Amino acid sequence: MDKQLIAEEKQSRQNFVNNKWYEFYVGLDIGADFHVAACIPFGKFRNEKEWKRQKTMKFHSDSKGIIDFLSELRNIRETFGVTPSDFFILLEPIGGHYSYLVMKVLLDEGYHLFQVENKSVKDFRER
Repeated sequence: MDKQLIAEEKQSRQNFVNNKWYEFYVGLDIGADFHVAACIPFGKFRNEKEWKRQKTMKFHSDSKGIIDFLSELRNIRETFGVTPSDFFILLEPIGGHYSYLVMKVLLDEGYHLFQVENKSVKDFRER
């Protein structure tokens, strides 16, 4: 192999190592009385038919409901041998105080949370 090709291959491998691919993707719909989450493994996330069929988890927005949700996430972690940092959790920043408790608990547990703008979600649904 020539030196240029070797250098490009090394750079490609380094770029792959630097990218974070999450094992699980979680969509969290925040509500006043309850929240709904869908937890999708990476393999299913890449296949539209698979992720659209994924079962959702509905839990109350109070502390007991959030403990139940954490328990479900813990079961997934133990089953697949992953850590909280292997989860990409996406939610809309709606309701202000409705999402505060669940966000605080998930961040304290080490999960990676990302917020998506409400308008972006609406635009996506309409398309």
